[in-house]
Amino acid sequence: MKAEESTSREGSMAVDGWHGVCPLDELAPGRPHVATVAGRSIGVMRTDRGEVFAVRNACPHQGAELCRGGLGGTMLPSEAKQYVPGMDGYVLRCPWHGWEFDIRTGDSLFDPDGVRVKSYPVRVADGLVSVRMSKERKG
Repeated sequence: MKAEESTSREGSMAVDGWHGVCPLDELAPGRPHVATVAGRSIGVMRTDRGEVFAVRNACPHQGAELCRGGLGGTMLPSEAKQYVPGMDGYVLRCPWHGWEFDIRTGDSLFDPDGVRVKSYPVRVADGLVSVRMSKERKG
């Protein structure tokens, strides 16, 4: 599943810290959309349930482009020889080493208190998906 790429609709300009990324109807469920927002590569994802999330498109392990990995689910803790799938549509898997991240929080599944990918607030207004950057880069 190849991620789509674009640049922010507003370039480096923002309204109250919100950067327009793309129209909502351009976000295919389960397919990451990569955009450059305030100089950062951001992955924006829409779930089958219509929710929209955004994370930094860089694995904290070794910097792989996370959105080149798969977006799906994982196996939940269970009894021996039982396989219980879960979190379908919420898990972004690194293409290099398979590290898994919850797109809702940015937490890694193997060490949620220690390793995470940066997540960003998302809003949809008038059909436009926008991402809020916590700190603007200068220069």
